[in-house]
Amino acid sequence: MAEATLYYAAGRGFAEPIRLALDYLGIDWREETLRTPAAWTELKAAGRAPFGQFPILEIDGRRVAELSTILRTLFRRGGIEGVDETQRVCVDMWTARVLAFRPHFASRIFRPAPHESLEELYAERVPAELRRWEAALAGRMRVRGKEAQARVGVIPTRSGADLVIYEALSWLREESPSCLEGFEQLRALFDAVDGDPLVRRFMDSDRHYPLPDPDYVAEVQALSQRG
Repeated sequence: MAEATLYYAAGRGFAEPIRLALDYLGIDWREETLRTPAAWTELKAAGRAPFGQFPILEIDGRRVAELSTILRTLFRRGGIEGVDETQRVCVDMWTARVLAFRPHFASRIFRPAPHESLEELYAERVPAELRRWEAALAGRMRVRGKEAQARVGVIPTRSGADLVIYEALSWLREESPSCLEGFEQLRALFDAVDGDPLVRRFMDSDRHYPLPDPDYVAEVQALSQRG
């Protein structure tokens, strides 16, 4: 029996950072794909959907909802949340920041004119946000000095925040391959995580979903209907 079960629609969406973390940590997990309104209604009727939303992760006898909470649970379980309170605050801070920005691009395809919003997204919103991330990473590099040369990331060891940043940047680069031009710290972090064999194992697997398409949008909208 799998250690964890993830409930979500059959697509990348908001579950992708969870999938990456589960795979990276070597957790034996399976995905229960919700494809019909009836399946989602049944899950809610059984009391297995806290707050009536997905993704949902069942792990260690607990049912966990809310993306940020699911990720923190996994980071703690896998020992990638930081070794002391200072590091844990840093990891939490970065994770919260990235997840707060993620809907700007992850939800774009659900908007009335998704292709029209793409140009504005990568001309204005994405560069503005990446400048903030870059400045924060550059400030950390100055504080840490030579220590930073040993490991590129938000803390000296690989952390859950590195995975969350990497997953977001992966999505952005798929839609706009040049979006990291001029962002030296972000590029270094992306390349370092991308070269991690555990990350590559997930990215090269069929558990890593492609970018959402209209079929995925229709499926999620159907699931979201009130039963």
